[in-house]
Amino acid sequence: MSIDLNIDLLCFIWIVFMPVIMIPIWLLSLRPFLEENGVTRATGITWGMSMWVDWFHAVSVSKNTGRQCWACWCFLLLHLVWVALLAGLFVKYI
Repeated sequence: MSIDLNIDLLCFIWIVFMPVIMIPIWLLSLRPFLEENGVTRATGITWGMSMWVDWFHAVSVSKNTGRQCWACWCFLLLHLVWVALLAGLFVKYI
């Protein structure tokens, strides 16, 4: 029982603090990548919407120019891990 509690606590902490990792990646990597390639940064109703639109534009620019954007893949991976952890905790406790 204590092992499950510790794993759940780690998942919860990771879910809560993952935006602390994702926001700097967005501000310090994705946005400058767009500016270097002459793409206008998008503003949305929420930060989340702006992040995803910027990510989509960065992936498009990466494909069109042939330049690899490591921040795009880190950003996507962090979001997928965040959703998987959230879904796992949701399924376990609801």
